[in-house]
Amino acid sequence: MNNDILNNANHTENADGGSIDIQELFFLLLRNWYWFALGLIIAYSAAWLKLRYAVPVYSVRSTLLIKDQATSGGISEDAIMQELGLTSGRANITNEIELLKSRSLMEKVVDSLDLHIAYILEGRIKDAEMYSSSPIRLSLLSPIQDAAGKVLRIRPLDEGRFSLLRSESDTMVCRYDIPFTVDKSTFLIEKVREYPPASIMRIAIRWPSGVAQQYANGLNIQALNRSNVLNIALNDPVPAKAIDVINTLVEVYNRSYLEDKNQAGKNTLDFIDERLSFITKELFQVEQDVEGFKRRKDISIGLSDQASRILDQLGEQDQRLAALELSANLLDEVEAFFSADSNQYQLLPVASEILSPPLVALISKYNEAVLNQEKLLSTATPGNPALARVQDEIGQLKGNIMLNVRTTKRELKEKQRQIEARQAPIAARIQTIPTSERELLQIMRQQQIKETLFLFLLQKREETALSLSAQVPNSRVIDSATAGGAISPNRRRIFTVAILLGLLIPGGIVFLREQLDNKIYSEKDIRALTQAPFIGTIGFSKSKENIIIKKGSRSAIAEMFRLLRTNLKFIIGADEMPRILITSGVSGEGKTFVTVNLGMTYALSGKRTLLIGLDLRKPKLSRYLTGKPSSVGITNYLVGSAGYEAIVQPTDTENLYLIGSGPIPPNPAELLMNDKMPELFRRLREDFDCILIDSSPVGLVADSLLLAPFVNTTLLVTRFSRTPKGSLKVMDEIYRDKKLPHPVVLLNGVKASRGYGYGYGGYGGYGGYGTGYGYGYYEEDKKRKGWRRFFKFQG
Repeated sequence: MNNDILNNANHTENADGGSIDIQELFFLLLRNWYWFALGLIIAYSAAWLKLRYAVPVYSVRSTLLIKDQATSGGISEDAIMQELGLTSGRANITNEIELLKSRSLMEKVVDSLDLHIAYILEGRIKDAEMYSSSPIRLSLLSPIQDAAGKVLRIRPLDEGRFSLLRSESDTMVCRYDIPFTVDKSTFLIEKVREYPPASIMRIAIRWPSGVAQQYANGLNIQALNRSNVLNIALNDPVPAKAIDVINTLVEVYNRSYLEDKNQAGKNTLDFIDERLSFITKELFQVEQDVEGFKRRKDISIGLSDQASRILDQLGEQDQRLAALELSANLLDEVEAFFSADSNQYQLLPVASEILSPPLVALISKYNEAVLNQEKLLSTATPGNPALARVQDEIGQLKGNIMLNVRTTKRELKEKQRQIEARQAPIAARIQTIPTSERELLQIMRQQQIKETLFLFLLQKREETALSLSAQVPNSRVIDSATAGGAISPNRRRIFTVAILLGLLIPGGIVFLREQLDNKIYSEKDIRALTQAPFIGTIGFSKSKENIIIKKGSRSAIAEMFRLLRTNLKFIIGADEMPRILITSGVSGEGKTFVTVNLGMTYALSGKRTLLIGLDLRKPKLSRYLTGKPSSVGITNYLVGSAGYEAIVQPTDTENLYLIGSGPIPPNPAELLMNDKMPELFRRLREDFDCILIDSSPVGLVADSLLLAPFVNTTLLVTRFSRTPKGSLKVMDEIYRDKKLPHPVVLLNGVKASRGYGYGYGGYGGYGGYGTGYGYGYYEEDKKRKGWRRFFKFQG
């Protein structure tokens, strides 16, 4: 749809290759202001309703510091852990974030807070979840596998009773603190406080793993400025619940960290306790042997000086052998550990005083890699690249440890052989000691070996226990979880989006309608499609009468027809008799309406005017003037059944005469080529001052082209919002090929409500009044449905 506005306005190309002026586009939107007003009202109402009934979501935040063990001062944990070969060092922030977001940790939080049980207060429009303020509490007496997915609706009755609403017609009365069974699941509801009798509480029981995954996905954890400080955020409609979730998550995380750190130490303690139990039994047996030997030999005195010196010398060497034996036993444990499939990816027991430093370092790295793998397994999938790298590292460390163990065992055997070689001369001196004293010396030597090993193990157990008790969590809460304001719904954003949609959607529809519209609306549309002169416009008449022009009429449309008469005078010439052929491109464009009212203007001006109905296919001219079809007309004359005087009929208007169409012939085109036509028009030119011919649409049939020899002007009628742009191409072809004499284009039925306004103009630049008018041709016009009027598609 176009408007004839400033010729020098900026423009954009439309779908038909023409242009749409920027100012015209503005007026287009202005003409459809009611659609924008309606769109804004609907969008604003929708935004208000959304905000009115939306559930607000709050943001809860906490700040957590992950300690860096590598830079912590003191000898407490780090020194002892390095002494025993347990893992320590700088925390990996990325791994800690993934661990905090893991589903396994969140499942412990859900279990601790019973988050898988939701208490919802039903409302008339929206429901509200109640957390700590719930007036009732549910206890599951059946396994969660049986109860998950069930929903209980509770309505309070009198004191101590409530109604369980299973369906509209199925209710069950139960008592608080007394178990009841629903679908083979047993529950118990405890009443915490009073609540309105008319209210309904809904208890939803969900799978804990699903709830844990939901909260784990909702966690947003970020490191601040590449530091060890983590910002933890969680959004939830119930801020108290989100606060408890974050605080409990930190507690569970610290507890899990301590369990991981203590696991290797506990394995070491188990190994030492096992050795202590064995050594204790042996030591007790040796002490019994010493006591029995003295009782049998009746020895009450101690050993001689020589025997004491020999025992001291042997004790020093035996202590070294005992340490080597303990190391060998631990190496055997390591080999057996890796040989057992059940111990795969388990922590190794280790103490740096027992094993060599290189082996201790390898085992420490192995334990650290195992802990990293456990953290990744809680969050990563089996195909995760990081997990694969850690598993490759564990495999390499395992091979290196086994190689080091075999090498260390060979070294221990060599050291043991050297110590035994040094003991041999000392042991030979025992033969010089008396028999009883020598036998007692050998027994006491065994006692001394066991005592030394026993004391060594006790020392290591105390050191390990001390390290375990000295461990502290690797995190510290800087800011505890607190709730901020509501982050959703965002009122400003929702209203902004609503306003934009309220403008863009109607604008898009209006613009799309314009782009898809292929109808004629203005002089500019006509000039863009045909070179035929534009003679003017005729406005739309709200009157149901076919004759608008009457004596003394001063309406806008009457003035427009008078202006059309004047413009035609410039085309025809002042001295030549007007013989005007009135046709159109398609049916329903109002050519008969134009013929009648233009003829009235000529008649009222004092000219003897004749209207001829040569639309032989669907005649309307007689019905417009007389209210009934013509019984005798030009078809009777052409076939010879009526004479000239019989077909020319006067009308109720002075100076206005009519030749009706007559009966509808089977061959209109052949009839118009009858030899009587030239003679008829010769006599008509003698008897009348003006002849107007209402002919068939030129875009549909060739009847009008056959009348070209009898006219001197052709009025091509188009209709506002009805004539397709394709019809203008037919009219342009008629003009360029000169198929009809002096063709000019008239725009009929312009509606002022469309915003095009009225205008006047001279030949070659005519204007008009707004609004539309038109008539059907081969079938009766039907009122378009609302959506068809809005979307004016072709066809």
